[in-house]
Amino acid sequence: MTTILLRILLAAMLLVAPGCISTTAYAATNIKYSALAKQYDRLPSDKIMKMASSFADKGDAERAIVLYTLMCNRFSDSMTEDEKRLCILAHVKIGKLYINSANYVKALDLEVEGVKLSERCGDKTYNAQLYNIIGSIYTYFLDYEAASTYFKKAYEYCKAFPDRETEYKIFSNLANLSIHEGNIKDARYYYDQTERVRDKNDSIATFMSCFMKGQIEKYSGHYAKLADRYKTLAAYAKAKRLPANFACYALQEVYIVYDATNQPDSVDKYLKVCYYMAKKDNVLFHFLSTVKTLANYYES
Repeated sequence: MTTILLRILLAAMLLVAPGCISTTAYAATNIKYSALAKQYDRLPSDKIMKMASSFADKGDAERAIVLYTLMCNRFSDSMTEDEKRLCILAHVKIGKLYINSANYVKALDLEVEGVKLSERCGDKTYNAQLYNIIGSIYTYFLDYEAASTYFKKAYEYCKAFPDRETEYKIFSNLANLSIHEGNIKDARYYYDQTERVRDKNDSIATFMSCFMKGQIEKYSGHYAKLADRYKTLAAYAKAKRLPANFACYALQEVYIVYDATNQPDSVDKYLKVCYYMAKKDNVLFHFLSTVKTLANYYES
């Protein structure tokens, strides 16, 4: 499956990437962000979290990571419960940032640390998010059994500490996992659960709902009108200004459907459309499987 192949290639990139950074550049970066850490270290925890969130919202992940790291390292048993919760939340936030930069090993270390620290708190509000992120990381490592275990553990905490948004993400992850395992019965069940709890006004949740339903139909062998639905979904992603890779994910499915239904001219067309859109929007690294498929297509 294309998503599985993509994650294998991303994992390979992750293992190679550190060697591409020179010692001098790494040292310079450390000095720069050590200075930033000292600048904010004396601020109250709530202010650091707000500033970290502000950096993340502006797309400055590096500075956000520095401030969230400050918070992660602040945890102490002598803190108030409110401050402890902020430290645990920092682990949640920084893990997502590391995942977005494909640093899955670092993300896993921090989320596991977050769980351990949470066990020392009375309030385990963020455990569902931590376990859900850990499950997601294991899908990048292609360990789907571990991923399923952590998603289900996340749901148990969701029941104890209700969190509708996280519940939606957990069910989405379990649905996608079931699809990749070919368990369509479970996939339909978890998809129905996502529809029960998702925010119908959220454009990303709407996109994912349509995408997931299409995946269930595809792996059930129901291809009729599926390509057109994915084209419509790609147009929706553009119209709603969703992250650039969303439209490309939909277009990737278009050429996969055409390939499955033996329509080579359409495969050729939408392979190129997906490739050039991903290249233009600077998200090609998300679509290494498309690059590989394009190369193989013209070799055959």
